[in-house]
Amino acid sequence: MSIHAVDGEVRDVKGHVLPHEHIFCDFTPVTGDSDHLLNDKTLAIREIQYFEQAGGSVIVDVTPIDLGRMPDHLLSISRELSVRIVMGTGWYREAFYPPHINTSTTKDLAENMIKELTAGVELESGEHVFAGVIGEIGVDTNFVSALEERVLRASAIASVETGAPVTTHASMWPIGSKQIDLLIEGGVSAEKIIIGHADTYLDIDYHRAILDAGCYLQFDTIGRNHMNADEDRVSALVGLIDLGYTDRILLSTDRCFRSDIKTFGGKGYDYLVTEFRSTLSRNGISDESFRTLTQTNPLSALSW
Repeated sequence: MSIHAVDGEVRDVKGHVLPHEHIFCDFTPVTGDSDHLLNDKTLAIREIQYFEQAGGSVIVDVTPIDLGRMPDHLLSISRELSVRIVMGTGWYREAFYPPHINTSTTKDLAENMIKELTAGVELESGEHVFAGVIGEIGVDTNFVSALEERVLRASAIASVETGAPVTTHASMWPIGSKQIDLLIEGGVSAEKIIIGHADTYLDIDYHRAILDAGCYLQFDTIGRNHMNADEDRVSALVGLIDLGYTDRILLSTDRCFRSDIKTFGGKGYDYLVTEFRSTLSRNGISDESFRTLTQTNPLSALSW
């Protein structure tokens, strides 16, 4: 078992892992806001180097096909830096779907993901860039639309066929429970499911239901205080750890806006393993637990 980076399998990872980030992404076709665009490779390298210098080893770029994914740049960065890059496959959520989602069969969508996971995305150069995770697979609001259900069911087929994990977007609503139902109905093992953005809906019963189902719970908007205050994230996290769920929780920061990164005054990719780590330490989270949350758990969740 190993993680699948853009340029091949990785078995020996000794540093921190960010399991839900965006190195490149483009929300602007829907939002029209230039803050919601990351497409500069030189800028991306500078920002990732901060994480590298803080002991970071892996970043998972969960930008799916319809959100401005840039496989060629991901491969180039992975070769330039020591940080390994994992690329996502699939489609984001209905507001961003290309028209062919409505006319493609579930099987067709699944086959596209399977191809990217096993044969890779072919670049103009003839090189191939491999996806290493399915997702982020999202739901827009508090219900799963018909098209979103189709993508989720296709993701289940791809996961069962390849063994790749599925990582989701379940923001501001307890919609992760429905995502779990659909994925498990499609044959996905619970330990292959990562429910994202759980820290945007800080409800203990919701969190425990996901964890008790055997899935991974991801607090991945750390430092994005327009979604929730970090002090509330810490309180919820400490509570779950005290209940014995340390080995099923993942942490990340979901950098996806220009204002999220250091160049433009944001906290950057390294915030989790620098400032937030110190906050957790002050709240009784040991170094051993932090390594479990940022190394052991994500490597386990992402391996296939």
